[in-house]
Amino acid sequence: MTIQEALMQSVSPRPGEPEVIRVFPAWPPAWGASFRLLARGGFPASSEIKEGEVTFVEIGSRLGEECRLRNPWGAECYLMEVGGPHRELSGEIQQFPTKAGRRYRLSPR
Repeated sequence: MTIQEALMQSVSPRPGEPEVIRVFPAWPPAWGASFRLLARGGFPASSEIKEGEVTFVEIGSRLGEECRLRNPWGAECYLMEVGGPHRELSGEIQQFPTKAGRRYRLSPR
């Protein structure tokens, strides 16, 4: 569980609020890693970190809920539905609607 919590967390910022997915919150930046884990809300998530930089985050949607992800880059990023168009997102929390059975990929700008 400790390793999983270091790779990804999906917790509410305050009681009663929706969960926010956060990748590599407690992972040493010098260590490379990748994972595929299930986040709360029915979101299979995968990501990779190399040389201290998150290279991508991919989110699947099992239930078609709104996804909330803490921006791992601290700057604008791209959101693309796998096989579809992309758009730019900005801000600390990336929030976007999902459709059940679809996958979404976020990458740095």
